[in-house]
Amino acid sequence: MSVSRPVPGRPSIDGSTPAEVRRPDSGKIRTRLQRHSVYVRAPAEIDLATLDQLRAPLERIGPNEEVIVDLRCLDFCGSAGLALLLEADRRARSLGSSLTLSHPPPHFDRLLTITGLSEVFTIRRTPAARRRRLGGTDADRR
Repeated sequence: MSVSRPVPGRPSIDGSTPAEVRRPDSGKIRTRLQRHSVYVRAPAEIDLATLDQLRAPLERIGPNEEVIVDLRCLDFCGSAGLALLLEADRRARSLGSSLTLSHPPPHFDRLLTITGLSEVFTIRRTPAARRRRLGGTDADRR
């Protein structure tokens, strides 16, 4: 048998509203900042033709959001695409939000390193990509 605890302001099964709720942790209430996560999948090519497709969700970044841009399927990113990602990162930071580039392919990861942007963006890499960056072998560079 499950027992439900009354929630302040919410009617119970019989329709009455509880006046008091006792907490098992001696009345201490802990609050934690809750972040809203937004997941954006980038198109295979980010260039002038597809820029607006990625721009639309990135312009809707609000305060205190964690925006994750999945680059797993990225084949090409032009300079306009890099500029858009930089603009979105700056906007997110100004709103107290964060932007993470998730699973960039090796060619895009190298582009970020060459341009110095790997130090600007927060990047979530696959375990294999992390090993390559830490000195492992990279089959694509042979």
